[in-house]
Amino acid sequence: MFTLLASDRHTTNLLAEYGKTFDDLRNIIVKLELLGAGQIVKGHYVAVSSIAFLKQLRFILQHWKGEDFMVENFDSKNSNMKVVYILIRSFE
Repeated sequence: MFTLLASDRHTTNLLAEYGKTFDDLRNIIVKLELLGAGQIVKGHYVAVSSIAFLKQLRFILQHWKGEDFMVENFDSKNSNMKVVYILIRSFE
């Protein structure tokens, strides 16, 4: 998956825009799995599909702060849960 994404200029441009790397994507997948997004929804393994689609990837990168997600004025726990909820719903 990472080899495919590395050859996609839209993905690499988006990563560059947010100052993120493929190591960040690996960490994001692990975090999403730990938070409950390691599930299949309509044929998509949410934790991985979320980095493969630009809309979901942009959303993730907007909120990824290195170890957790931060959304609006939520604490890290609620931010993490909100991100997972939105990502799961995006594949329904």
